[in-house]
Amino acid sequence: MELLLTRKGEIFYNNWNSDNEDWDKEKIVNEPFYLHSSIELEEGYTLRDYFQMILNYPDLQKLDPFFPEFISEYYECPQENCVSEDIKHLELNYIASYECEKTIELSEPLFDNGPQDMESHVDIFIDFFGMGTDDETHWGLDFIDLKDLLDHKIVLGVAKVSIEKEGNYKDYENLKDKFIVKESKNCGYSLYDFIHTIIYELSFHGNKEQKKKRMDEIQKTVEEVKNLKTAA
Repeated sequence: MELLLTRKGEIFYNNWNSDNEDWDKEKIVNEPFYLHSSIELEEGYTLRDYFQMILNYPDLQKLDPFFPEFISEYYECPQENCVSEDIKHLELNYIASYECEKTIELSEPLFDNGPQDMESHVDIFIDFFGMGTDDETHWGLDFIDLKDLLDHKIVLGVAKVSIEKEGNYKDYENLKDKFIVKESKNCGYSLYDFIHTIIYELSFHGNKEQKKKRMDEIQKTVEEVKNLKTAA
């Protein structure tokens, strides 16, 4: 069953109307029941709509302990123009990453035909990031405040299979040549995938105050390293 997530933060499901012989959109009333249903997003769906959905369906807030703190931050944000000039849109991607002992070629995308039989280590996860305005840079969102993200559009991206070829690399300038990357458009995201992946990335370093503390620690470490190099 496919769900439609709308710009008003509402969730609808397709229900077949035998009288009209067409699909009707009906608003769901028991959201936990639909957590494993696949989703599509209404055109223009933003991170602000995501948080409005979490507010419209309070039971969804039970999926992550950080929701109350991020909802408080959400209420503190302006009502519009909450964007970053470096980000074009926000995107989810399924990633399958193989670290192979020998050079291989993948004949078919992983998400089209199920798991492949490979002698390798594989990690499969969903990434949530900001796509740069250059359409290449992937911005991590774990240190960015909601006031710089809420009005960016969210895109459900394709699945990507990244296969690391054999070798121990020291030439990191040419690291791109050491990977095979294939894409598949035939992947789906469940309602749970969507909710969990976004809040997990946003809260990776904790709430707004915890993120600031962590950033201060990182900047302090960077300065200490710079001072050591200067002294040497």
